[in-house]
Parts: sequence; C-alpha cells; structure tokens
Amino acid sequence: KKTLQVRPNLVLCDIHMQPVDGMKYLTEIRSVRGEGISSTPVVFLTSNANERTVKLARDLHVDGYLVKPVSANEVKKQIGYVLSIIFPR
Repeated sequence: KKTLQVRPNLVLCDIHMQPVDGMKYLTEIRSVRGEGISSTPVVFLTSNANERTVKLARDLHVDGYLVKPVSANEVKKQIGYVLSIIFPR
C-alpha cells in the first residue's frame, strides 16, 4: 500500500521482512495493474544466497540481487545500473 502512495523510483529491500517477505512484496508489486507501479525497479539486499531463492527472484522479475555482506560502493553501483536501464540518458 505504501508503495502505491509513495511511488518510488526504486525499492531496495530484504527477502526476510515482516509482515510481508520480499518475494511476496515483489509478486504484489508486479501484479498491480494500471498504476505504473508494476515496473518499479526492485533490488534485493539479503543474506540469502540460496540458488533456488535467487532463481525464484529472477523468475519474479527482480531487477537486482545483492548478497550481504556488501559494500556501500557495490550497492551504489547496483542502484546506478538499474536506474540507468530504467531511465536511460
């Protein structure tokens, strides 16, 4: 609901969140119709490097996947990369 109100340019979130985990959040975002929200870039920042989890995230059209620990520079590069695809110059 908050994403619909705020309409962010990018969402950075973990997979393991409460009350809604990241996978469910991503599924909900991608299913929103007519709001322009479904194409909002989502980058996961998580400690979960499980191959099946990464594949599921890709199947759900996550835009980026960073595994902790990660440097601030790596986060910055991933966000820059995702935004450059969404908002090319």
